[in-house]
Amino acid sequence: MTRYESAGIFIGFKIQLKNLIDQINEDNFCVVKKLLSEGFIEDSNGNLNEYFKNVIEDENIPSEYFDYKKFIIDKFNQNFGDKNLNKQFLLIPVIKMLETTRWGLNRKGTNCNSLNLDFDFEQIKQKIQDEYEHLLNDYRVVMILNQEAD
Repeated sequence: MTRYESAGIFIGFKIQLKNLIDQINEDNFCVVKKLLSEGFIEDSNGNLNEYFKNVIEDENIPSEYFDYKKFIIDKFNQNFGDKNLNKQFLLIPVIKMLETTRWGLNRKGTNCNSLNLDFDFEQIKQKIQDEYEHLLNDYRVVMILNQEAD
């Protein structure tokens, strides 16, 4: 079976999952659902992202914002091992800066990629803040390293 691995660096934002869920309202519901589907739990080597994805991709998840919010709160309040998802941070990639991928059977070795540092980080940060500040509170613009394997 072929294996796929990728690693990427993004500029995005970081918000505590509980803070994001508490902010769900009728006006931002569609945006928050999209952020949840695109985001990842900040988890360097655990399995919290599996639990997280199982919750937000649950076939019984309600489609109306109030019921959705209640469902998510109830599920995230459960403990997964010794962790509670509500206390975790969600990382939402917004702008891909750099990526490397690899395919193959039992691949070993090193992949590398580079990026010139001739971009204006403050301008990118401001663009993200302008896009989300009217929808969300209590988040920080951050650099994200995301690694995935199938």
